[in-house]
Amino acid sequence: MPDMAGARRDLLTIFQAALTRVEGRACVRESLRGDQGTVSLIALGKAAQSMTQGALDVLGDRVLDGLVISKAGHMDESLLRARGLGCLEGGHPVPDERSLRAGRELVEFIRTRPKDSRLLFLISGGTSGLVELLRDGIDLASLQRVNQWLLGSGLSIDAMNRVRKSLSRIKGGGLIPLLQGRPAQVLLISDVPGDEPGVIGSGLLVADEHPACGLDDLALPDWLRALVPPVPPPVPTKADNIRVSIVASLADAREAAADKARELGYAVTLSRAHLGGMSMWSADGWRTNCGMPGRDFMSGVVNRPSTCRSIPDRAGVINTWRWWWPAR
Repeated sequence: MPDMAGARRDLLTIFQAALTRVEGRACVRESLRGDQGTVSLIALGKAAQSMTQGALDVLGDRVLDGLVISKAGHMDESLLRARGLGCLEGGHPVPDERSLRAGRELVEFIRTRPKDSRLLFLISGGTSGLVELLRDGIDLASLQRVNQWLLGSGLSIDAMNRVRKSLSRIKGGGLIPLLQGRPAQVLLISDVPGDEPGVIGSGLLVADEHPACGLDDLALPDWLRALVPPVPPPVPTKADNIRVSIVASLADAREAAADKARELGYAVTLSRAHLGGMSMWSADGWRTNCGMPGRDFMSGVVNRPSTCRSIPDRAGVINTWRWWWPAR
C-alpha cells in the first residue's frame, strides 16, 4: 500500500512551492530592485496588497501616494492607509456597486495626478470584476447578468474578457488616454493561458486587438449581443509611455512545482500544454488515477465553481505534472 499520508504531505509541499514562486510581494520586489525616482502607485486585483508591499519594500517613501483595490478580506486597510494609500473593495467574481465606485475612483485618481507623475500599476487576477466603468446605456443589473452568464458559459478567459471589454469604458486599453502622456510602468501577475497582457485584468492599459465588432465568432445569447454597441468605439492605440512586464505566471508556478517534486525524489514529466475542462470531469479523472501504486497520475489546481449550477462551471487547471510513486 502506498504511504498516503506521506503522499499528501508531498503534494502540499509541491503546491506550496508553486505558490511561493509567484507570490506577489517577492515578485514585485525583485522586479523593482534598483528602480529610481518617485511613483504614484495603483494596485488592482486579488494580489493587490502583496504586490503593493513588494513595491514599498523597494521604494519606501518614494511611493508618494496610491490607490489599492482588491476583494473583500484580501487587504489590511490599516496597514495600507498608514502608508498613505487609499483602499477600496470591489465585487468578485461578479461586479457590484463597489466595482463601479472603484472604477470611478480609479479614473479620478489618475486624472488628478500631477502631469509630471510616474505611475506604477500592479495588476493581478480578479481585476476584471473588481473595477469597472460602464459604457453609456449599460446598467449594473445588465453587467451582473452578463457576468453570471459568462461564468457558466464555458468560454475561454480570452473570449470572456472580449465580451467584458465591449461593455466597458476602461477595459481594452481604456485607461491609456487618461495618462495624457505620463510615463507608466505596469507589472502583471498572469493567471491566464498564454500570458497575453491584453487578457490579464481585461487589458486596462493594453490597446485592444479585438474591438466590439469582433464578437461575431462567439456564440452569445441574443439578449447579450443586444447590449454590445452597434458601432464600436475608437480603439486606443499602443502608447510608447507605457512599459508592461509580467512578473509571475502559471508557467512559473508549474516549473516550481516540478522542481520541488524532483527534489522530493519523484521522476517528473512536465506537460507545458494548458489543460482545461469541466470541474466534474477534472475531479473524476483525478480521483480515478490519483494515488494508485505503479501508475502515473496528473495533478493540478482547479477553479472551484463560483455558484451552484446545473451545468458545472468552467475549470482551469493551472499547472500539471506526472510522476510515479517512488520506490521507498
